Amino acid sequence: MKTIYILIALTLLLSNKGESQTGWFPLTDSLPSILWRDIHFFNEQYGYIIGNEFIDNSFNNYLFRVTTDGGTNWQSVPFPDSLAYLRSILFRSYDTGFVAGAYYDADTNVICAIYKTTNNGKTWKKSQINNIPGLIYKISFPNDSIGYACGYASTSHPHITKPLILKTIDYGETWEKVDELWYDDDSTYQYIKDYVFEISFMDSITGYAILSMNNYSIYFTTKNGGKLWKVEKFKDVKQSGRCFYRMNDSVWLIGGRNQIYRTTNRGITWTLTGVPNGNSAAMSFYNNEFGISVPGSYVYFQGYNRIQRTYDSGKTWEFADSGIRYIQLAAISVASPTVAYCAGLYGRIYKTIDGGGPAMIITPTGVIEFAEGRKSFAVFPNPTTSTLKLTYELSSQDQQLVVSDLLGNMVLETTFPAGTTETTLNFTELPTGTYFCRLGKESRAFVVVR
Repeated sequence: MKTIYILIALTLLLSNKGESQTGWFPLTDSLPSILWRDIHFFNEQYGYIIGNEFIDNSFNNYLFRVTTDGGTNWQSVPFPDSLAYLRSILFRSYDTGFVAGAYYDADTNVICAIYKTTNNGKTWKKSQINNIPGLIYKISFPNDSIGYACGYASTSHPHITKPLILKTIDYGETWEKVDELWYDDDSTYQYIKDYVFEISFMDSITGYAILSMNNYSIYFTTKNGGKLWKVEKFKDVKQSGRCFYRMNDSVWLIGGRNQIYRTTNRGITWTLTGVPNGNSAAMSFYNNEFGISVPGSYVYFQGYNRIQRTYDSGKTWEFADSGIRYIQLAAISVASPTVAYCAGLYGRIYKTIDGGGPAMIITPTGVIEFAEGRKSFAVFPNPTTSTLKLTYELSSQDQQLVVSDLLGNMVLETTFPAGTTETTLNFTELPTGTYFCRLGKESRAFVVVR
């Protein structure tokens, strides 16, 4: 057992790109024909990614890959359909997961599809859905039986689509179309070329959706299980949303164009928390405190993607030095306080092992500066059997240290006085396992062995 944890520690300290790496570094070469759509990691080493390959002027060849070594190697995942269009992946537990998208029938028509696994992705089966031409974008489950999916349904006109909501009451085995209506006050919306690309439910009947109408995003809410949707005129929330993130029944985040909004009262009031001019198309959290948001669209400063980061459940955000230039990012998965993965256009998959790099400040004159108090610190010996020594930069202010286990449970909280540069902690009472030290905005992993 001791040997196993020593090997884990070596993996943490000597990752495939090395401890010296800062910010984000590419795991794959540029592949112009590939767009990665979504990514999900269970831990620092094991994760899935889905996307599509551009062939004959359209995205018509699915890509589904898995890695068990932190992104060094990726293997194809067996799938029920040889031709499919995959949009998103959702795991509600280690074993049970879903993929949303579409498949191509014998006449190359695009048909709505949802796939389910109950064995951690080893095998997938297609859920039962009536033959609906169209595409599924996202899935949301408020509990272990009722779920909702959103997307669009095709019509007889090649350039006209309708918003689509599906519902399941048997945990995704079968799905039925919801006969929904979309209202703004007392007027029924008439949609052309529209689709629902984001959905999230608080409970079995109350949920939010973001509908795209002629390149304009509109928030809707339902209070009767998706049958009636009304425009939600959030106070001070701009109608340009791209994603939801649900922390719990009360705390939600909305990401969008130049905005991240947060509510703590189920949407009654919202507060703007994101960095100005920082788009958010997807976000992922570890332990509902540390989270990262990627911009999605081409939002750069001096060529760099404006990736945002939070350490307080989305109350405040900062730009991180992404080091990623001119690449549209569509997906993000935070695996630990230090390791995260993101992906997007040109087949690029990126990884960080230091929480996303140093904080970046853009001054009013357009000069990039790096925030003080976020310099590296070291922990040793690693692995340890009892005591752990920490060295860190001299600071004129007290510094807060938090030690947590792999599940995010805090095991120690202490303060380092101003003017100090090192300390020794006693972990003789901690059980064998992997832990994280967080000092300011940086984290370091260490292993306790017995």
